[in-house]
Amino acid sequence: MRLPLVYIDIDGTLTESPRKHDGKVKPKALARVRECIASGHKVIIWSGGGRVYAERFCREHDLHPWLCLGKPQVIVDDRPMDALGGPYMEKLDPETFAKNGIPPGRWPR
Repeated sequence: MRLPLVYIDIDGTLTESPRKHDGKVKPKALARVRECIASGHKVIIWSGGGRVYAERFCREHDLHPWLCLGKPQVIVDDRPMDALGGPYMEKLDPETFAKNGIPPGRWPR
């Protein structure tokens, strides 16, 4: 049986606060992440704080995910309305992406 790929946010999900570096860790949530990893799920830990922040959080809390990522700011998907993300993410369908590329200018560095 193929297990799902699981994306797990840090701030507000694994910590009490949705703000970077401003939250107490939720021990039960970390235990669930470890269970997912141990059962063979490919777990991706991600954060709006970026990849380096996600990697540091995992090291500090002895988590060993498949991958650590910063949250995307642009998603290109054939079903963009179904794509994960929030209002801060630009969701593009393949045709719009092929025609216009990535919208310029407003992405933080």
